[in-house]
Amino acid sequence: DAGGEVVFHTGMTGYQEIVTDPSYAGQVVVLTAPHIGNYGTTEYDDQSPRVHARSLVTRSMSEMASSWRSTQPLQEFLARRGVVALSDVDTRRLTRRIRDNGAMSVAVGTDVDEAELASMAAAAPSIEDLDLVSEVTTANPYFAESNEPRTGHVVAFDFGIKSDIIRSMNSRGIDVSVIPAYTTAAEALALEPDAVFLSNGPGDPGPLTEPVAEIRELLASPRVRTPSTAVKEAVLPWRRFPDEDTLLGPEMRATGEVMGLGPTPAVAYAKALNGAGHAVPLGGAAFISLADRDKASGVECARLLIELGFRLYATHGTAGHLARNGLASTHVDKVGEGLYDPVRLIEEQRINLVINTPVGGKARGDGRTIRRAATRHGIPCITTAEGGLAVVQSIVAARDETIDVVSIQDLHALSGL
Repeated sequence: DAGGEVVFHTGMTGYQEIVTDPSYAGQVVVLTAPHIGNYGTTEYDDQSPRVHARSLVTRSMSEMASSWRSTQPLQEFLARRGVVALSDVDTRRLTRRIRDNGAMSVAVGTDVDEAELASMAAAAPSIEDLDLVSEVTTANPYFAESNEPRTGHVVAFDFGIKSDIIRSMNSRGIDVSVIPAYTTAAEALALEPDAVFLSNGPGDPGPLTEPVAEIRELLASPRVRTPSTAVKEAVLPWRRFPDEDTLLGPEMRATGEVMGLGPTPAVAYAKALNGAGHAVPLGGAAFISLADRDKASGVECARLLIELGFRLYATHGTAGHLARNGLASTHVDKVGEGLYDPVRLIEEQRINLVINTPVGGKARGDGRTIRRAATRHGIPCITTAEGGLAVVQSIVAARDETIDVVSIQDLHALSGL
C-alpha cells in the first residue's frame, strides 16, 4: 500500500520519466491519457535511480510493449520496484474532482479494505509540512563531465534534479558539478563555477529554511551576477477555443508559455504577461476575490492598488474584509448570482485586472469561468495572493519605464543568429 498527495498529469507520453522524476516524491500520480505503457520502459529514460511517485493511477495499462527501445513492460517495471499501480480507473473524472477540490491526501493498496485505506489517507501528513528534498537530494557531490568541446562549468544544487537536465547541459559542452541541497554558498562558490543552477524539486519550499538562507547569501555575493530574471506565463488560447472544456479540452494540448526576461522580476513578469496577451494595466479598475487564507496578504495588495489609483470591485466577503481594514471597494455579486458579477464587468470592459484565489468546488468552477472571460479579453487573471503582489510590482515597473516585448525569433533575426 501507499499514500500521498494526489496529482494529475495530462501528458500523452513520458510515463517513465514522470514516475522517476524526484519532483513527484510523496505524490500519487493520475495520468489522464487513456493508454499507458504502450512503448514499455528503458533504463535511459529514468530521471533518477529509483521511482519517486508513491503510486500510479491509469485508465488502461498495456501488458505489452511495442518499441525497439523497450527492455521491460511498464507493469513489470513498477512491480519490480514495489510500486502500487491502479488501472481501469476513470482518470478524467478523477481529474475533475482533483481540480474542483484541490490537493487531497489519498491511499491505495492491495489486501486492505476501504476503512483501512480511509484511515491511512486521513493520517497522511500534509505535503506542505514535509521536507521532501532531503529524501531525494544526492548524499554526496558528483561531477558530470561533458564529452563535447568545453563551454563552461555549472554548479547545480540538487533539490530533485532530473537526469535529462544534466544530459542537456553536457550536450552543450557544460561540465556539471551536482551538489547536495544543503550545501553552503561558500562551498558552492569554492568550486569556481561559471554559473549556478537551482534545480526544481518536490513539495513546498517552505520547510527549506537553510537552503533558502544559503541561496540569499549566494545572490548577495559580489562574485555572482544576475544580469536578468526570467518569468514564465501561460498562454491560454480560449480566444481560439472559447467554448471548450476548461479542464481537459484541446486548450490543454495547445497551451504554451511565454518567458519574459528583464533586469528585475517585476519587469520580467510584465514582459511575460504582455507577451502572453495579458496587457499589464497602468490604471483603471481591478476585481478582487480572496479566499479566507489569502485575506491578510490580500489587504496589502489592495492597498497598493488603491495607492496606484485603481478602483476596486470585490465580492461580499472580500469587500467586508477590506472595509474593516479601511479600504473602499464596490461590492459585486458572485458569478451568476446577480445583475453585476465579475464576468459582466469583464465583458463590459469595466475592469483591467482580476485577482481571484478560489478554494472549494463552486469557487473553483466560478474561477474557471472568470479566467476564461479574462483570457478572451486580454486581462491578467491572477489566482494567488503572491501573484497579486507580483503583478502590482509589475504595474509599478511598467509605469516607470517602457516595456518592449520582442519575440525570441525576432531577436535572433535582429542579432543575425
